[in-house]
Amino acid sequence: ALMPLAIFEQMMAAALHPKADPRRHPEAFYHGLRLCGVDGSTFSVTNTPQVKQQMNKARSRRGRAAFAKVGVAVLVELGVHNPLAAAMGANGESERVLAQRLVWAQPEKSLVIRDRYYGLPALLVELPATAERHFLVRVKANLKRRLLEVYPDGSALVEIRAGHKTRLVREILARVQRGRGGAFATVRLWTSLLDWRRHPATELLALYGQRWEQEIFYKELKVDMRSTPCLQSHTPLTAMQEIAALILA
Repeated sequence: ALMPLAIFEQMMAAALHPKADPRRHPEAFYHGLRLCGVDGSTFSVTNTPQVKQQMNKARSRRGRAAFAKVGVAVLVELGVHNPLAAAMGANGESERVLAQRLVWAQPEKSLVIRDRYYGLPALLVELPATAERHFLVRVKANLKRRLLEVYPDGSALVEIRAGHKTRLVREILARVQRGRGGAFATVRLWTSLLDWRRHPATELLALYGQRWEQEIFYKELKVDMRSTPCLQSHTPLTAMQEIAALILA
């Protein structure tokens, strides 16, 4: 219980690595790129004296939350639900801050699929662009970009800017239906896969649906791996140790 969190972070760095194999897990790849996702979640911590003294509860319009929360962001191999790296915080760090700590962990020859929370130019221009590290992210409708070229598949080459930094991305705009007979919604995607012939817009639009594999990973981590609504730990330190142990398991 007294081991510093750094020890558990070193254990995760040593143990978490890609496991999907193209021959055995073809659903975990797209044109040779390993499919990954990154998203955040929270774990509730029991109201012990140590937790009450060291952690703050989130406040909403209905008052304070019942329990303090430990935040976590995990980079996951989609398809096989294998964690590749994790960042934790018990001091109210935002999901975005925790996820930024995982940028270094994106494997070579991979495609990270992200939701709208991460679809900001300031974040995307900083993502690695070497060793075939790519992204596919949903973005909000009001984000500005400079249109450069429209491709035959309906996608477009655009330039996004954050401060003095710019990056070329492909924009895909489409209307999708929620199930048979469901309502239509407009989806706007940005991707670093610029070759429209090799990566048609319809393929990438369908591929974005696999982001939900990340939610299945969290269900396995938070529901299947344990049977209590709160972590069993009594301090913020041991709470993060417990989360690290669950991720390793």
